[in-house]
Amino acid sequence: PSPIKVLNLDGLPRNAVSDENFRVYCRAGKGSEPVEIRVTEQIGDDGWGGGVAADDVAAVLSEHRGRAVNVRINSPGGLVYDGLQIYNSLASHDGEVTTINEGLAYSAASLIFLAGDKRVVYEASDFGIHRAHGVAVGNANTMLVVADFLDRLDSTIMDIYQAATGNSLEQIEAWIDGGDNGDTGTVFNGRQAVEAGFADEMIPNKSRSKAMAEPPAATAASMSSLRAAAMRARLDLLKTSSK
Repeated sequence: PSPIKVLNLDGLPRNAVSDENFRVYCRAGKGSEPVEIRVTEQIGDDGWGGGVAADDVAAVLSEHRGRAVNVRINSPGGLVYDGLQIYNSLASHDGEVTTINEGLAYSAASLIFLAGDKRVVYEASDFGIHRAHGVAVGNANTMLVVADFLDRLDSTIMDIYQAATGNSLEQIEAWIDGGDNGDTGTVFNGRQAVEAGFADEMIPNKSRSKAMAEPPAATAASMSSLRAAAMRARLDLLKTSSK
């Protein structure tokens, strides 16, 4: 078999497995800390040394049986069967799995996101679903076979979305169709993903803390006293000038 190719590891130590050419971003974690897996490229081997390979994710999970796992996602999707394999590997892992959408969980990456026991999105992130896509060359019979194949894939994908959200299949189908032509799908921002049931929790955009936005209670009281004193001084001045 061909050797596993290197994926950019962003400086994270490759201590999930011993192969120096391991393809998945992984950090084993210290002590009871969760194992961390990063899914930040297309799903599946792209043939050019890129992509998140499903077998490699399975290898990480096998190496860390029973450990909690955090899966950080920013991916446009890719090959549906690789997405399904990663989904199944995470769903069957015997430790708690938390998936975090850090930017984009689209297409096949949306399936991986839904494998989490806990699913977290950032407010500034997108989650997108659509019908399965494919390319075929052949005669009319070939096209009918491919259409049937894509319909079966859509059914499998919709079952996953329904199980994760509790929404009706009719609602799921409307979302994967999207626009009037039925091929656009639907993209949800972080807040909408929670409202639709795809995510459990949202990390809000960063803002000034309450402590910075409002003066401390003692300071507020002091300012109130100063304002009252200033008002009394103005009243005294008015009384004096009216004499």
